[in-house]
Amino acid sequence: MLEATVFNNWCYGTSTKNLDKNAINLGVFNPEGVEILRGYDNIDLIVIYIVADDKVRLLRQLNREEHPDCNEIIRRFGTDKQDFRETRINSISPDFVIENNGEQDIDTLARNFIAENHNILGKV
Repeated sequence: MLEATVFNNWCYGTSTKNLDKNAINLGVFNPEGVEILRGYDNIDLIVIYIVADDKVRLLRQLNREEHPDCNEIIRRFGTDKQDFRETRINSISPDFVIENNGEQDIDTLARNFIAENHNILGKV
């Protein structure tokens, strides 16, 4: 296991079996996960931090489900504020920071980023 975390009694993590040496591997990590992955010399890691305004983030979370759990959304929002505070983000030194306040979904955002930066990212 490369990195792992426990959240609400659920275990999340990334195994070496999940990585393909012949492809760009995408993952979503909190800053702690990034720090762990940066500790591996055999992983070529590019950290992309995606930011969105608080209002945009809250509206996306509310619109993601037909019957959203507002208490859970508020709890997660507070946790994210702590986990992704500016000093924490600065400590992991993202290679890129992307603002995503528009309608672009994460898949499209990732595809466009890879297409625009393929010379930096290597084989696509």
